Amino acid sequence: MSRKVLFFILLLITSFSIISLALSSEAKDIQIKEKQETTKPQMPVNIRVKPTVLEFNCNIERVKKLIVTNISKQIINIKATPQQPWISVEPEIFHNVATGNTVTFNVGINCDGLNGIRVNTGSLIVSGNEKGIVIKVIARPKVESPK
Repeated sequence: MSRKVLFFILLLITSFSIISLALSSEAKDIQIKEKQETTKPQMPVNIRVKPTVLEFNCNIERVKKLIVTNISKQIINIKATPQQPWISVEPEIFHNVATGNTVTFNVGINCDGLNGIRVNTGSLIVSGNEKGIVIKVIARPKVESPK
């Protein structure tokens, strides 16, 4: 083979390698960019809630305490929002809760609004500014004594 043919073949191989490398690099850049766009930044939890499940028995109790602590490094508002009409919260919001401070919500249920003999399940959302935690609320309806 002549030197020109060898040089031409070497040039083609080098060009092909460079193009392949560029395309694979671009594909990796696209994959990384897509991954960055689909990954949502996680908001840090800024409250601690106790208990995380509230269970009521309409024969015994209709109000329980929900204790929430600000574990963030800033002053926040803490809000509790019932998700069903038979759940109530008082107060609904505490403003300007300092770091490390604890607030207490009174969570109640309206047993008259519950149907039948089945256990009712609902929730309330407790949030410190933007981040919310779902608290499960379970209500066992009042059982009437036979007459």
